[in-house]
Amino acid sequence: MASRLTDERCIAIAQGYCKSGFNKTNGLKAVKNSEGSQFYSNSYCQTIGHKLYSNIRVKAEIDKIIAETQRETGITVAYIQSEHQRLAALAEAKGDVGVATRNKELLGKTIGAYMEKQVILDDVEDLTEKEAAEARRIAGLMLDKGLKIRAG
Repeated sequence: MASRLTDERCIAIAQGYCKSGFNKTNGLKAVKNSEGSQFYSNSYCQTIGHKLYSNIRVKAEIDKIIAETQRETGITVAYIQSEHQRLAALAEAKGDVGVATRNKELLGKTIGAYMEKQVILDDVEDLTEKEAAEARRIAGLMLDKGLKIRAG
């Protein structure tokens, strides 16, 4: 069975993902159809659309974009890590604990020591009173679990 995911769409998904700061939902929202409208619905982008990022052709396009960006800018993960180490050491030497801690935290993020989860609530103004109460209840539970919540 032939794949419905065209090469052009794989490239568009990869470009949207990279341009959106590696945000899967916003990356899918950036994919446009031939008329220039959003190709995927908001609900698809927020739910099952994320499975598109496991497609080997999409992964390959993302890898190409990252490699090209690294080649053009000279900025790699190793470079970022060394800069955070350098800045943390400078801040420690000056006694600036806050800056040193932040650079160590960012260094940890580059090696995957911290994972942030965000829930994006779109169209919150369209909720009924009952739906809004349920959304607040769920948001409270998520905050208790340490998840970030952001509207829009």
